[in-house]
Amino acid sequence: MSDQLQHQEHALVATTRGLLAQRLEDPAIAAGLEVALAARGRIIASAEDAAIVAGLAGKIAVALKAVKRAKDDVGEIPRAMVAAINAAAKLKADALEAGKKSLADATIAWTRQENERISVAHRENVRRANLEAARAREAAAAAGTPEEDVPPPLEAPAPPPAPTAIAGGSTQQVITEILKCELIDPLACDVSWLRLDEAAAKERFRGEMQRGESERPGDRLHPIDYRGVRFWFEQSVSTRSR
Repeated sequence: MSDQLQHQEHALVATTRGLLAQRLEDPAIAAGLEVALAARGRIIASAEDAAIVAGLAGKIAVALKAVKRAKDDVGEIPRAMVAAINAAAKLKADALEAGKKSLADATIAWTRQENERISVAHRENVRRANLEAARAREAAAAAGTPEEDVPPPLEAPAPPPAPTAIAGGSTQQVITEILKCELIDPLACDVSWLRLDEAAAKERFRGEMQRGESERPGDRLHPIDYRGVRFWFEQSVSTRSR
């Protein structure tokens, strides 16, 4: 924070304190303070004294109301300042957030295209591997080569992982997949999921995926239904400094 900004802040605080000091010069407050200072050790000796004390207490009550009124009036100033600051900053922040969302949407769209391209390439590699294996078996059969002597076909290479971070300048965009779910069939799901206990459902489903007992779902338009619950992944993009 610059020295100039600090000085400006101190000046605003001093100005507000001065305004409150002016409001506190109310005669009712001065009268109440005079009574309050003289009230220590006061002893009531008669009904007349009690009546006097009641009147003095009334002056203090009036003074307290005046202090509160002064504080509330001056307190409206910083509240109005905060409202003005928020209103002015909101215009800029909304524009920045909209731009941030547009860039995140573009990154997610490109990531989906890359995932599809990788999947298509992998399927083509699998098709070629299967075709070469079939040709090898046919050639071996034509040559009378025992099946056990035919070399096993080469496995199709695993697809490369989809990008999860994109570097740009001094920052990078990090793509995170968030597993989502919703209850679609109460009769088919676990009893503990009827709430729906999303944490338990996601943990169970992640285990099914890790064991290969369930396919991996896609996005909201390509979900997987499992035990009465629909699962899908949503992508979130965050920007971090490198």
